[in-house]
Amino acid sequence: MAELPRSTYERFNVTMKTYDYAFRFTKEDDGWVITCRDLPEAISQAEANEDRVEVAEGCLQAALESRLRDNEPLPVASKSRRSEVMVSPPAATAAKAACNVKLA
Repeated sequence: MAELPRSTYERFNVTMKTYDYAFRFTKEDDGWVITCRDLPEAISQAEANEDRVEVAEGCLQAALESRLRDNEPLPVASKSRRSEVMVSPPAATAAKAACNVKLA
């Protein structure tokens, strides 16, 4: 297969944005409080026996889709800090965000 000229390749070289955000899981008496510093509305809780990352994924999905629906900008994700976990939204939500992105 013939290689494309470099200028053609550079024109079509696009980086996919993933919309991963850092979440903090704070241990409480009977479970976890789940927060995201980049999305203040993304706050939830998980029981001790629940998958807290799965709960965070749903929380992220709800926050992003709410912002998209209300035509609000999506904040640029901060790098995770110690004790934070990067969480990804479902692929369909990331695709919606990529089609409608307005970065803050």
